Amino acid sequence: MEEGLQEAQEFIKTYSEQKEVSAKVKRAPLLACCGIVCGFCLLISPFITPAFRKHCLPYVPATRRQIDLVLNLRKNTTGLLVDVGSGDGRLVIQSAKRGWKSHGIELNRWLVYYSRFLAWKEGVSHLTTFFRQDLWKTDLSPYDTVVIFGTSEMMLDFEKKLEKELKSNAEVIAGRFGLSKWVPYKQFLDPKRNMGLYNVFAYKKQFKHRS
Repeated sequence: MEEGLQEAQEFIKTYSEQKEVSAKVKRAPLLACCGIVCGFCLLISPFITPAFRKHCLPYVPATRRQIDLVLNLRKNTTGLLVDVGSGDGRLVIQSAKRGWKSHGIELNRWLVYYSRFLAWKEGVSHLTTFFRQDLWKTDLSPYDTVVIFGTSEMMLDFEKKLEKELKSNAEVIAGRFGLSKWVPYKQFLDPKRNMGLYNVFAYKKQFKHRS
């Protein structure tokens, strides 16, 4: 009788342990999926959240030709340059390769980390600094040249920010879309008219209203 009772207790114990292990095994794929989903959301959120702002500045990497056009317009200017919405840092890095101290402002933390890595890899980290900041909350007064590849919808508000913060002799270089009211003192208009993709406009705050 006692032996039968002991066997029953051992059976119940073994069954309970197997049931617990089975439950853990069943939960494992679910937990793994939850982890993957959470990780994916964490990764892509810096790319998605800007779309919910008043002015969305999407991450669209500049081509090498666009970068060269911008920097060629700037070639006779010295001082500190900032690329507003610097993305993966390619323009800032090319600017540093020309010997110019350059900053990048970017809201996406992953792109900021990647930019810093690329600057180190290219040997120009001593000339570059990348900040994770909102461009609308960034003080532009220290800069001699401000570069932006913006959208047409944001340029009027950005122009007001420039008017308020820039020093009198500062330069602004806008790729693709020009400023709404300022008059460029030099420009490059794409002769092939690729939807304005390679249009570049350079402005001086002190000459902004001159024709």
